[in-house]
Amino acid sequence: MAQYQGDPRLAQLRSKQQGYRPTVNCEEDPRVVSGVGAKAAVFQQKATAHQSSQAHNPFSGQYQGPSYVQPHKDDASYGRPPEGSKTEFRGKQAGVHISTEVVELCGIIQELGQEQPNGTFAITFGFLFDTYTKISNKLVGMLMRARKQGLVVFEGEMLYQRRDEDKIIYLINTPDKLMADIEQKKSDLQQHDQYKGLKK
Repeated sequence: MAQYQGDPRLAQLRSKQQGYRPTVNCEEDPRVVSGVGAKAAVFQQKATAHQSSQAHNPFSGQYQGPSYVQPHKDDASYGRPPEGSKTEFRGKQAGVHISTEVVELCGIIQELGQEQPNGTFAITFGFLFDTYTKISNKLVGMLMRARKQGLVVFEGEMLYQRRDEDKIIYLINTPDKLMADIEQKKSDLQQHDQYKGLKK
């Protein structure tokens, strides 16, 4: 048996049988260093996030008070989403869509209404309702928005089907300015980088 004592194959067999694993120098092996460093960075990140959440948790011993400043009603950003956020740009997209519907409504009134001597166009609510609801079910809301923008006028605060069918709606201004504003907003949205990540 003495002749096998120096045999490297015998030493390898013994190490496998005993479950022996050779030691690795962590300072010299780059694989070990990078693996440990990555795990340490992840652990530190989680620890920092936990400390931050505990600082804002009123039931924690590390509570440091609220992390935000109470907004003032006179602030221009009051009640608005953060500037540059996706929420802000989705809101702008919705505004463009609604304004486009207002322009379409004005076009329908101009096409189907009767032109008046002063250059305005008049149409009854009942006739407009029967025509426009085939396109959209938001007629009253669009009329309210068009009146707010100075495009149409009608009596009363609200129009109701059947009760107000004979009330006359006047188109007093063409939406040229609104159309130009829509094109400008569309251009601004398309030029912004975040617009590409939003659903059209």
